[in-house]
Amino acid sequence: MTVKKDIVCPNCRAQITVSEDEEGKLTCIPFTGPESKLLAGYLKMRNGLILYVGFDGAQYMRQAAIEKFGQNEVDLLDQRMKTSEDIGFHIGKQRKKKTL
Repeated sequence: MTVKKDIVCPNCRAQITVSEDEEGKLTCIPFTGPESKLLAGYLKMRNGLILYVGFDGAQYMRQAAIEKFGQNEVDLLDQRMKTSEDIGFHIGKQRKKKTL
C-alpha cells in the first residue's frame, strides 16, 4: 500500500507531496517533464549501427526514435554525430597495428 504525505519546508514553506511504501521507502514518481520528449544521446556500434538513447536509457532504432521523439530531435543528434566524428573513446583492449 502506498501512502502519500505532504511535507512543508520549515524555511521557505514550500510544499511537496511524497509517496511512501509500507516499509517507509519513497516510491518512484513518473517523469513527465518536458525533457521526457528529448533524446539523451546515441550509441554508435562497431558494425556501424546507430542506436538513439531516450531520457530513461531505453535504446531505439532510427525509425522508432523518429516515431517517439520526432524528426527534428533525431536530426539534431545526427548533426552532433557528424561534428564529433573524431572525438570519442574506445572501450576494450586496443590492438596494435602490425607493421611489415
